[in-house]
Amino acid sequence: MDMIGSGRAPRPALSRTLGRVLANAILAVALAAGTPSPGRPAAQAAGAPPAPSGGAWVAPPPPARAVGPRFQRGVCYAHIHRRGFGYGSDESRATLQRLKGLGVTWLSLTPFGYQRSVSSPEVIYRGDPSMRDSAFAREVRTIHALGMKAIIKPHIWAGDFWSGQWSGDIRMKKDADWDAWFRSYQAFILHFAALAAVSGADAFCIGCELGGTTRARPERWRSLITEVRKVYHGPLTYAANWHEEYEKVSFWDALDWIGVNAYFELSDDKTPTSFEIERAWRPITGKMAALSRRWGRALVLTEIGFRSVDNPARNTSAWPEFDQGRHVNAEAQRACYEGTFRALWGEPWLAGMYWWKYYSAPGGEGPEEADFTPAGKPAEGVLAKYYRGAR
Repeated sequence: MDMIGSGRAPRPALSRTLGRVLANAILAVALAAGTPSPGRPAAQAAGAPPAPSGGAWVAPPPPARAVGPRFQRGVCYAHIHRRGFGYGSDESRATLQRLKGLGVTWLSLTPFGYQRSVSSPEVIYRGDPSMRDSAFAREVRTIHALGMKAIIKPHIWAGDFWSGQWSGDIRMKKDADWDAWFRSYQAFILHFAALAAVSGADAFCIGCELGGTTRARPERWRSLITEVRKVYHGPLTYAANWHEEYEKVSFWDALDWIGVNAYFELSDDKTPTSFEIERAWRPITGKMAALSRRWGRALVLTEIGFRSVDNPARNTSAWPEFDQGRHVNAEAQRACYEGTFRALWGEPWLAGMYWWKYYSAPGGEGPEEADFTPAGKPAEGVLAKYYRGAR
């Protein structure tokens, strides 16, 4: 993970607002009972995007480049692990209706698998009472009824992530443990691939930021893809880490899209301008375009985001729990959204993007919080301008 002071760029691509005590308690219960039930604080009241007026910022119009109707105007959609607020609930339906109004067309849904540690060969994934398979299927049906689409994107959480490890550190010490891990991980992935098939999900992601395994055992990933395609017949991707993985994955040809969790560091400024952010993307987009040409696959930014804090484009992926010294700065987040959209919108090699993140209850943290969500902040107005304007 991108721990403060560690000098390491990657980080776990899981919830960035999950409290330490709650997470540890959940993991302990899951490992003891084999029934994980991750927790999530309920989202606060809904907030509409601030209207530009009275000297406030006025966002420039989107660039002339257009995107087609198949472009994935996505957000990462986090399940609140509390009955009545998570996937399949009336609260979630209200949030989905609000997101549709913002121009969102795709939702990334995230189930979890759990490990005792990064070297544990067992993935536990059954029994979350707040997110049963039936609720997951009901959520996909609701998304479809609202005219949107869903991708299911499983994540892994391990007990030692809070001590500085992250999903990219998952690797086994013995061949026997590698075999056991892939058997266990495959069971986890095939379970949700089958659920994606039954529920009619529109795409499926086979993993998220597991670079220690994709580098050490790429042939096992190819075998996994073969097995997934027997169960799920829609488009597949894998969500690679932006720093040390996405250019090194060797099995992009076996998938339909190249997936990148895109938390690139773009600026050291406290409040960067949108033009600075746009310029900083240029060398990165050149690499992505070249990767797309090399593999003959479009890219999807399976995660992208900035917190509403000072210096949001530096140490971009840091968890709020480990990075509490930055002051709230909603304008800095807005500028990062604007510059990113201007840099990426209409690029022919890009098939979609998913902003981290919204919660499955109306609203989010609101303009005074330092989290990633754009809900109720100026950044949400930028998202809506591009997503609605491109339809």
